[in-house]
Amino acid sequence: ILEALTTERCLERISLERFEVLGDAFLKYVVGRHNFLTYEGLDEGQLTSRRSAIVNNSHLYELSIKRNLQVYIRDQHFEPTQFIALGRPCKVVCSADTEVNIHTDSRENCNLRCTKSHHWLHRKTIADAVESLVGAFLVEGGFKAAFAFLHWVGIDVDFKDSSLYRVLDASSINLSLTNHTDVDELEELIGYNFKHKGLILEAFVHPSFNKHSGGCYQKLEFLGDAVLEYLITSYLYSAYPDLKPGQITDLKSLAVSNNSLAYVAVQKGIHKYLIKDSNYLSTAVNKFENYIRLPNSEKDLVEEPACPK
Repeated sequence: ILEALTTERCLERISLERFEVLGDAFLKYVVGRHNFLTYEGLDEGQLTSRRSAIVNNSHLYELSIKRNLQVYIRDQHFEPTQFIALGRPCKVVCSADTEVNIHTDSRENCNLRCTKSHHWLHRKTIADAVESLVGAFLVEGGFKAAFAFLHWVGIDVDFKDSSLYRVLDASSINLSLTNHTDVDELEELIGYNFKHKGLILEAFVHPSFNKHSGGCYQKLEFLGDAVLEYLITSYLYSAYPDLKPGQITDLKSLAVSNNSLAYVAVQKGIHKYLIKDSNYLSTAVNKFENYIRLPNSEKDLVEEPACPK
């Protein structure tokens, strides 16, 4: 907890930045999952907007202030003259009338908030502390502990079992697509047999294909993107404890980029099962595949084609 509430400005050996990176990825995942399962009628863009409204810094700041978390954040190096022993709270009350005399720095930036130690905290610092605490609870007690903290701070990530069953049942509308791709062969390729075949079919329906009454892969992409980012971030956080937060973010971004995933799809042969109705996309996919298949010595001689979308 102390690490999750200590910023780099304290010049300590610990700081909240690594916890923040982990907590941010986890928060986006669980909020995205909640929205995906709860709001059946929303499309990918609407789900993204709803998630952003919950996980953005302004909202996290407001939730933190309601719980008075800002008073526990350590954002300055230790100054003996300002130390207040435990059990002896500061008697100076910071208010609009007294703040001019209390604070040595001016309150010109409205994005700042006073703590009990009478210095200003940036809104982003307070929001970052919420994400960091999510990461700390996750590392300490797993999903259950992280969920408990999110519930306490005011973020709902629970969902009803009926919501999950509804999504599974609704996927059956895609079973009519079995004549467009070989599901058995695809499952053998990826090494997993789906109980609900409609899900794997939906995951391969490109938006250009509109010859059936079901949807395309965009909503599953919304969920899968959050899952993938969390898994990669969690792995990097756990496997490489010496990585700095910026390095974790850079490596994660590289791993989940469109180009990286397109390379994997072609190398594994997954792209062959895409259900689409676009000559332009087919040409782009073939061009990208041909480039991937080239020997490394020849790739330097040609321009890399754009990643198909």
